[in-house]
Amino acid sequence: KDLYPFEPVGAIDQKAGIIKKYSEDPPLFVFETDNGTTRYLPAILPASFQQHNLPVIITGFYGNIPNNVRLVGIPLEITTIEVVE
Repeated sequence: KDLYPFEPVGAIDQKAGIIKKYSEDPPLFVFETDNGTTRYLPAILPASFQQHNLPVIITGFYGNIPNNVRLVGIPLEITTIEVVE
């Protein structure tokens, strides 16, 4: 998180969505919710969850995208993550 600092402004609780691989080089994963209309960019995503189209449930804190900065998603610090079977 030290390399990716942000101030939490809200929380998501047990939010269902899909882990998507956004780019290959470097590998970049996002958490999409609400049928792909909301995209979060995890500060740290454990390697075991770095799989394209992986359905998960996540709890965590999100921040604002800073002014004059373009990010692929809303900054997210994951506190819990589990695979949906």
